Amino acid sequence: MMRNLRDTAGAGDRHNGCMSVLSFLLAGASLLQVGAQTEVTVASENYRGWAGSYRLSNNRIEMVVVPQIGRIMYLGFKGGKNLLWEHPSLGGVNGNLGQGEYQYFGGDKLWVAPQSNWNWPPDQSVDGAPWEAKSTQDGIILTSPVSKKWGVQFER
Repeated sequence: MMRNLRDTAGAGDRHNGCMSVLSFLLAGASLLQVGAQTEVTVASENYRGWAGSYRLSNNRIEMVVVPQIGRIMYLGFKGGKNLLWEHPSLGGVNGNLGQGEYQYFGGDKLWVAPQSNWNWPPDQSVDGAPWEAKSTQDGIILTSPVSKKWGVQFER
């Protein structure tokens, strides 16, 4: 969900846009096979140096949400290979925080469209910044900081 912005979101980094779409199609197909009575579990964990990450899983697939950088960093079949690309040396790094060079963390992220409205790099006050995580009955809701460029806030 997005607040106060007309042209909105897609997902993925430049390096994994196609993989992101494929990953979610595979995950959706897996969920359809499982049926409506599948229980989703949510557990807090330290994922690659990011304490306070969340692993969501059912009996077939799992994903890891990292609020410190506002991304889904793992998506795959339970016990299987990550279908999302991850930068090998940025595990545990605490986001862009609006300073320095843009960090390609990988994973799945919010992508505001059309890109021609904002150019490059993405708004670092949202992209790679810490997001608030709220546990719900069905999973996790991530809420972004308010964008310094646009004055909007996003939920995933």
